[in-house]
Amino acid sequence: MAVAPEVRAYEDQFDLSLSGPTIEFVVGPDLTPVTFHIHEKLVCASSDFCKCAVNGPWKESKSRSIVLDDVDASIFQIYVSWLYRAQLPVRIDAPGHEGNAEYLALARAYVLGDRLQDVAFCDACIDTMIIKSQTPAADGHSWNPVGPVIACIYENTTTRSKVRMFLVDLYVRNGVGNWLTKWADKDTDLPKDFLFDLAVALLNTRPRPEKQVSQPCEYHEHGKERICYKKLLASSKMPSQDVVNDKGGNGATDTLPN
Repeated sequence: MAVAPEVRAYEDQFDLSLSGPTIEFVVGPDLTPVTFHIHEKLVCASSDFCKCAVNGPWKESKSRSIVLDDVDASIFQIYVSWLYRAQLPVRIDAPGHEGNAEYLALARAYVLGDRLQDVAFCDACIDTMIIKSQTPAADGHSWNPVGPVIACIYENTTTRSKVRMFLVDLYVRNGVGNWLTKWADKDTDLPKDFLFDLAVALLNTRPRPEKQVSQPCEYHEHGKERICYKKLLASSKMPSQDVVNDKGGNGATDTLPN
């Protein structure tokens, strides 16, 4: 016999602030907008932007409508789910690029939360990224954010953004070279600021070598086909460097023919 889920709850566990007026959110491009109606008390308690918009000297306070024409409705739906259910419906257990779509949805949701000044929602997005990075996918491996996720975060956040710090730390701790060479487009997915932050973090955290460079030939151009100039010098087999004097013996060098 299946056990019924627990539906009993204490009264103070179900305070969704569902009384009072709602605010209209018009989300998406002008030709195909999607309208959401969210309880004012609920969203204003979570979003400083919305609280200011509907209570300040702005047109939104009169129209009771907020237009987000550059936000995807599917991303805003994640925010609605967070407000009413405290859940982020983004989970994808597939590996590879398909699973990376979860990270991308979370990155875009974070950008939305940052815009709406909803700190708790942003923090929940980061925590969900951390959980995903530590949870095996359907293939038994844990996958990390790559490609467009990096671009989304760095193109839509400030230099002090905590989600940038998380992304760099993840790459420093877990990253390998093919995250950049195989799973990202170097022309579109790897902003200069990300590469700079990553380089600085790697230099600051790497262990210091015990010895100085011991094999300079690793950096020489002679390769395996030629003998290093130092060995030739040691055996006196370097080509002659004698200066050819003129007949007058005045030490001037002859001019080589063109």
